[in-house]
Amino acid sequence: MADGRDDIHAALEEADRLRRQAKLEADHVRREAKAEADRLRREAKAEADRMRDDARRGRDEARRLRDQVREESRREAHRSRGPQVGRFGSNEDDAEGVRTEQALSLEGIRQVQVDQTAGKLTIRACKEGEAPGVVSIGNKSTPEVDVHRSGDRLVIEVRLTKGWLFRRRQGASTIIRLGEGSFEQVRIDNGYGETEVQGISAADLRVHVGAGTVQCLLTSGSLDVSVGAGKVSVLSHSGLARCDSGTGDVLMDIAELAAGEYKVDVGLGRAEVRLPAGGEVTIKASSGIGKSRVEYPSAPEPAMTSVRVTSGIGECIVKARDAGAGAPSRSAAFTAQPKPQRPGRAAAASRRREGEEMRVLQMLEQGKITPQDAADLIAALQGSSAPIFDEPDDEPGVYQS
Repeated sequence: MADGRDDIHAALEEADRLRRQAKLEADHVRREAKAEADRLRREAKAEADRMRDDARRGRDEARRLRDQVREESRREAHRSRGPQVGRFGSNEDDAEGVRTEQALSLEGIRQVQVDQTAGKLTIRACKEGEAPGVVSIGNKSTPEVDVHRSGDRLVIEVRLTKGWLFRRRQGASTIIRLGEGSFEQVRIDNGYGETEVQGISAADLRVHVGAGTVQCLLTSGSLDVSVGAGKVSVLSHSGLARCDSGTGDVLMDIAELAAGEYKVDVGLGRAEVRLPAGGEVTIKASSGIGKSRVEYPSAPEPAMTSVRVTSGIGECIVKARDAGAGAPSRSAAFTAQPKPQRPGRAAAASRRREGEEMRVLQMLEQGKITPQDAADLIAALQGSSAPIFDEPDDEPGVYQS
């Protein structure tokens, strides 16, 4: 009997010890979960604060651009109209519009600066048989084209005296034809609208757009693209490149690598970098809220070439470019012709989507939704209008936090 009581007592003590141990482990798990939740909450708050600051800076920039446009419109209303004005004929395009055209003398020019208030802007190399020049078309008024040079620097400014509405994507439609040679520096500034750069080679090539889209095709040199709000596509670029977008997706496709740092920084949106196979590249990819997927072999530091991709809210991808696709031909790239900007169904749908995206950002700023909710809503709004990215497959890649 005594032995049986001892066994029962020992079993009760063991059970009590196990309960105490289980309680201690549960308390430890709860503390770790609470610490992790607090860390995530602090990171989300910091990200929301950063997005709020970015949105505030975007509003200030938009207000500054609007005031600048109004002032320039009043000042330029008194200027004479540009040379060679007439109805737009079949030589360049069959669309109706009022145009101005000037030939460009590039002899001795090493630097080019292009400044357009709003609209569609295309800067490209000359096709066979073409001469350098600028053609600009407006729907309701003749665009003012001011071309002047200072030493080896050529400055091209395009303005509309009327018929441009800041909120309706109406503006000049301009094509600037440059020679086949390489420049020391090319700077392009478009306040609002679509910007295309095709076949331009420059040691220093910079493109800035306040709001809109940018596409660079078959460019070479050191490229720097910045967009306040909008999408960026860099296709078949040779040389270093850097892309910065406050809100919008970025696609960087590199045909030839150069020594130095490639950098993509997106505040809200998806960032994808495609590199030629076989390069020795050090890769760093990180996303505040979202996944980072690296499918390209990263070389140990230090390597002569490095890639840094960051996104505040969105996915980051680094992968090898499709070698079988090949680069688009220049003849195919230079088929674009200037057309007057006319608001239609597609433009109306785009304006509605942009309005909804702005509402999402305002709700995020007001604290009504979380950063993750904002990312999901904007991704759903963008839908198929986003740049052409490869969809993630079912095979897991290498993820970095």
